[in-house]
Amino acid sequence: LQLFFACEGWEMEVSILALTAAQCERIIKNPLLIDEWFFLEGEEPPKTPFRYEDMNLGRSWHGIHYLINKDGDVDRSKPPGSYAVFGKHPIADERLGVVSCRYLLPGEVLELFQHVSLLNKKDLSANFNARLMNEMKIYPQGTWTDSMFDSLYEVFEELVNFYRIVSKKGKC
Repeated sequence: LQLFFACEGWEMEVSILALTAAQCERIIKNPLLIDEWFFLEGEEPPKTPFRYEDMNLGRSWHGIHYLINKDGDVDRSKPPGSYAVFGKHPIADERLGVVSCRYLLPGEVLELFQHVSLLNKKDLSANFNARLMNEMKIYPQGTWTDSMFDSLYEVFEELVNFYRIVSKKGKC
């Protein structure tokens, strides 16, 4: 489940959560569980503890998407690479407010893992262009420098490992 948080005055971040098919189905049927399970810090936890694996891409989400797809527009990027950050199937519910959610089914997670695991540092380095990323307004806009590739690549490696684990477990 990819959760995208964006609100005026906030930093934009993406978190990716690995869920069982049953957990994902419950969220699809009742998107407000996202608040109950993930966002109510400091409040009484749900009666049934909820466990999930997660990865927070923080502010690097758009740079990672660009490295994988060499495109900043998720709607124009080609699958399965376009699903790495933003997921595939939207969960539409106006009550979610500023949170945008999409998910991948277990077979799609495996397909995505197989795709991103074939990308190597040399390929991604060739895709990285700080000047162009700034011109294309890749978030965070105007901050990209040539020295940022290595840190972005480290996040990419973590993402590949996350999808490896999730795909082995057959999770959404």
